[in-house]
Amino acid sequence: MLSNKNLAIACSVLILLIQGCTFNSDNQFKVIPVDTESQSTINLSDISDKVEVIKFETNDSCLISNPIYLKVTSKYVFVTDGMRRVLQFDRNGKFIRQIGHEGRGPQEYQYIGALACDTISQKLYISCHKKILCYSFDGSYIRTITLKKFVDFMTIVDDELWPVYSNFAIPIKDKFITEVNILKLSKDGMVKDSVRIKTIKLDQSIFSSYPYVNYLSQCAKATYLYCPVLLPEPITRDTLYTLKGDKLIPAVKLDFGKAALQTGKKKNLLIKNIYRTDQHLFAEYRYNMKEKFFFYDLKNERNGSINDDVWGMGNTTLRPLDLKHNLMYFTKYGYELEGIIDGVNENSNPVLMVVKMKS
Repeated sequence: MLSNKNLAIACSVLILLIQGCTFNSDNQFKVIPVDTESQSTINLSDISDKVEVIKFETNDSCLISNPIYLKVTSKYVFVTDGMRRVLQFDRNGKFIRQIGHEGRGPQEYQYIGALACDTISQKLYISCHKKILCYSFDGSYIRTITLKKFVDFMTIVDDELWPVYSNFAIPIKDKFITEVNILKLSKDGMVKDSVRIKTIKLDQSIFSSYPYVNYLSQCAKATYLYCPVLLPEPITRDTLYTLKGDKLIPAVKLDFGKAALQTGKKKNLLIKNIYRTDQHLFAEYRYNMKEKFFFYDLKNERNGSINDDVWGMGNTTLRPLDLKHNLMYFTKYGYELEGIIDGVNENSNPVLMVVKMKS
């Protein structure tokens, strides 16, 4: 239940999200045009200072069929094999252990929804179904945080654990309501606050998810929020907001022009993610059933898709790893790098590329 204060905050957030385009008090709101048809190309080597290659050890105990969630610390890499188990490697790719166990027991997990990593207290949080499991970096179980909903995303903000969860298809008269909420928890699981960041009214009961969804971008100078568009909403959510205390301030709007117009009941544009570092902005979207990636250099005002000219892998999607330190990542399967990187072949585990962006 939201307090009067939080209810007012949630209402203000919804108004901002619906308006989509306005100016903040510092007059720093920026509109960036996106050309969905003739996008230029920017080489990875031109925008990165360094690319660290981490070849995950390959043996029967640590086979990775599909790396989805990744967290990197100064010593370790935590990666999920699909959404079913969490594996721990060192920064050289040597396998250390599986964190926790698969199953339906009180200290076990099924269908992992998100990971959060607290590098200060050295704790790893794993969301699964209606609970969050907490482990130390040595693999020891610490506690279970029980929730009422399935978590889509988690991160650590100002010494708090922030899970994001959705309430899908709540029936109200002849409509269905979907809500997206942020919980603010102490690290031992006590609820400190709750804010609703999006409400959608739809004509039918629809569920949707995307494993790479990224609601919050924590940069060195600010924290940003974007609510992904994963359902056929009547509006286009094209704005990234600055999160300052209990306020959301419009920061960047992506102007897709005519591509954002809806044709009858058909929506051609689906924006999955908008995230950023202090200098660079990234967006994942689908246009006319084609997956696309957009990069924008806020300092030098250049944009385009990213071409991997280092290993010749072509168009590449960079995902957030540690935005405060300008770290992004992408992964490639062994068969893609056979003959390109020594010791990697079609039977190897996927390879992690940690990209240090230029500042």
